[in-house]
Amino acid sequence: MVFLLKIVSVFHSYGPNSTSYIDFIEALKNGQDWMVTTSGSTGEPKKIDLKYSKIKASAERTNAFFKLNESSVVVNCLSHQTIGGIMLTARAYLGNYTIHQLTPRIRPLKDIVGDFNLISMAPLQLHHSLHQDLVKLKSIQNLLIGGGTISEELEAHLIREELTIWNSYGMTETYSHIALRKVGYNGEGFFRSLPNVKLSIEDEQLIIEANGITDGPLKTNDIVQLLTPDTFVWQGRVDFRINSGGMKFDLETLEIQLKKYIKVKFVIWKEPDPELGERIILLITEKIILKKTQLLETIHPYQIPKKTYLVPTIITSNSEKIMRESTYKLKKVLYEGIL
Repeated sequence: MVFLLKIVSVFHSYGPNSTSYIDFIEALKNGQDWMVTTSGSTGEPKKIDLKYSKIKASAERTNAFFKLNESSVVVNCLSHQTIGGIMLTARAYLGNYTIHQLTPRIRPLKDIVGDFNLISMAPLQLHHSLHQDLVKLKSIQNLLIGGGTISEELEAHLIREELTIWNSYGMTETYSHIALRKVGYNGEGFFRSLPNVKLSIEDEQLIIEANGITDGPLKTNDIVQLLTPDTFVWQGRVDFRINSGGMKFDLETLEIQLKKYIKVKFVIWKEPDPELGERIILLITEKIILKKTQLLETIHPYQIPKKTYLVPTIITSNSEKIMRESTYKLKKVLYEGIL
């Protein structure tokens, strides 16, 4: 069979006029490997050589799950410089179906019309689509969301609109997702692995064996609760867990709790402490004052940030993941933000 990438609409820099995009299509045609760089959300970005055979195995697995075939039409509004954007393009090429290839932006549905079998978005794109392009969003058969966690507020909005999305779990090393979770209307609280994926746990961390993709067991940085051999509840990342004074806390969970009190952009991170080992710190884009007595209504005393730093911005990756260590390096002013 001769494969053709059927691109219907292209906007600006991420379509066929991009040199690296053309190179990627040529690599697919020739069965060649492809080099990508990880997001660096928890450390320094690293280059990974994606093997063509594994790209193909991952693409075929997802195409089978969503029943995508030659008559399918999908939308790619993610950067092709990320694993999510790369794999959408690869699935369309290897599945021989039509793709609308768009420049990444916060309103990906603004200028497109038609019936689509699947679109993949980042959480920020979903948020804006819910508020500004809801009718178009509801007409899409499958909504695939990756690149970050789904907030309680966003999930509540999905439930109100009777929308169900697929939240993906995966990483560059697994060539996109190896598990999916229904979120929103008729949602489920757990991820379910795709076929031919074996899950296990070591030191509370998820271990993945994906046939045709991983070279043996791959130990992740994700802390999970394994419910059955093919389902799990994601509980956070080892990178985002802090041991402060002998007590362990998840920084992302703490951020969700603090959003009740902090209405400006912020992140929670950690730094060494001579007595506690590690201390929780608050990185915030505007100076505000928080009352400790109010915070104690929701969080544990040990969870109250010990230091507050002003930063000019919160740095994110191309896939909108918060880059905490890079943001921490921008800290300008230490001030008494919690009284």
